[in-house]
Amino acid sequence: MACLILPIAVLAYIDVPEGLSGIPWPTFSTVKSLVRLLTGRQGEGLLAFYLLFGCIGLSWGVGFGCQRDLITRWKFTLMASCLFVPVLTMLIISFFIAPIFTPKYALYVLPYLAVITATGIVVLARRGWEMKKYRYICVPIGIAVLVLFALLSTIGIRSYYDDYQKTDWRKATQFLETRCSESLRLYYAPYVDLGVLRYNSSLGSQEAKWWNNFLKNNPDSNEIAASLPDKYEQVCLVLSYPGNLPKELQAGIQKKFRNVSTVKFYEVQIDVYRRQ
Repeated sequence: MACLILPIAVLAYIDVPEGLSGIPWPTFSTVKSLVRLLTGRQGEGLLAFYLLFGCIGLSWGVGFGCQRDLITRWKFTLMASCLFVPVLTMLIISFFIAPIFTPKYALYVLPYLAVITATGIVVLARRGWEMKKYRYICVPIGIAVLVLFALLSTIGIRSYYDDYQKTDWRKATQFLETRCSESLRLYYAPYVDLGVLRYNSSLGSQEAKWWNNFLKNNPDSNEIAASLPDKYEQVCLVLSYPGNLPKELQAGIQKKFRNVSTVKFYEVQIDVYRRQ
């Protein structure tokens, strides 16, 4: 696992890949989003169930010193590693090298969480079966817990599709058509323009080659202001991750286009800079 992840770390350290340059720095809410996605997006109840039975399954499987079966301990140690190591590695790389943590791209750890949690349910039911006093109620309780998990997960999947929101490139494109057709259109981060071009192929940046090459040199605000073309009265800067915009870039554009207004769509922001 370390060998497979190592090339990403090396590449991020040497030169941030263009496709990753738009990913924001992870926060607590980013990690929380991943946990909610993994546990079915159905509130605190399902999350608490996953944590409870996941801890039971993990503690029984790994043993923490009391599990004598080496094979069983190894299997659960492997599953725990597959669950935690990729997520922690992505966070470490994101904090110390370059941001690469995106919750939806870490969903491949879900099977390991599901197996560990299911083990917790089975272990609890088996422990109850071994106690003769509770033998005849532990199986119905175990089945009820499984049904509850399935029900809450199904509701979570349904609510995901009912409430699903995707990046609103459609409305952003409509705004660019009406407000920025004659403006200098700049797309911050590679591939951001693809969302707009899907709906209107004529709305690409007029200075795309200059703009992309220019940003690679990390210019300061004075260099940005000096290099902006003079033939435009307005600049429309399109952002998919607004929190990742360098202050130098914003300050450089404002030196030439002082008036700024911001229009926000879902996961898209357009900053409009005007001379007057």
